[in-house]
Amino acid sequence: MAISATFSPLVDVANPDLGFLVFLTPVVPFSDGPNNSTISTAQVDLYTGNQFIQTMISKTINNRNVYASFENRRSANYIRSVNDPVYGRAEASDRLPAVIEGQILGFDNLVYTDLPEGKQRVVFTLDVELLDRPIEDNYYHVYLEYRLKSDPDFRRFFQVANAENNDPALTPYLLNQSILLDGRLFDSEIKSLKLTCQADLDQGQEILNVQAEFRHVSFNYYQFHRTQAIQVSNGGSPVAEPTPLHSNVKGGVGFFGGFNPVRDTIQLN
Repeated sequence: MAISATFSPLVDVANPDLGFLVFLTPVVPFSDGPNNSTISTAQVDLYTGNQFIQTMISKTINNRNVYASFENRRSANYIRSVNDPVYGRAEASDRLPAVIEGQILGFDNLVYTDLPEGKQRVVFTLDVELLDRPIEDNYYHVYLEYRLKSDPDFRRFFQVANAENNDPALTPYLLNQSILLDGRLFDSEIKSLKLTCQADLDQGQEILNVQAEFRHVSFNYYQFHRTQAIQVSNGGSPVAEPTPLHSNVKGGVGFFGGFNPVRDTIQLN
């Protein structure tokens, strides 16, 4: 059984009370071809210490069966267990980190370029700042997104690049739509990052605002996404050293990790 689970006080901005998302997928032999099946009979429980919190509520998101909790979360250690009559039992534990401070300082070098087929590209440099204190796990994940004036409820993500290629805390784990940070590489408690953001829009579309989500993430969260980023960057090269995906799930594969987010918003005009 494969478990993909993140827990946070705010997992989905569109549903601010939704937390502790759990995606379950059967593990099938590679020879069986693509695995499009889902698990819909599992019992998913959550504990902090010896205290049982709540049996997960089953619902459907994007045609997939998902288990979710609506309990209030606090910084603590959590244990999640999954029981399924076909795929057996799996268990994992992790800790919800504390809240951090992050903000958008501003932007510059805003350029609009016309593209074929009625498209336009917007590119600018965004300055963000993260306060990195030596507390708990010093690992972070930064998402950059935007919303259109014509569709303000839908989140869209920028293509992100490193505007300062010599930044050792940033370059190794630059993901396609986000930045993974190792706080141990920061030079000081206050870390300023300069990022290049790009988005392709239809002609006439306007960006309502730009938002950054600064996540203080657990070690297991960081290691899973770090190893995933390394695999993607290798691009399937036959000469690259294989990088196994990090997993903290006993009796299964996947990961169980937590994060605590804070958000900031600016306008581009």
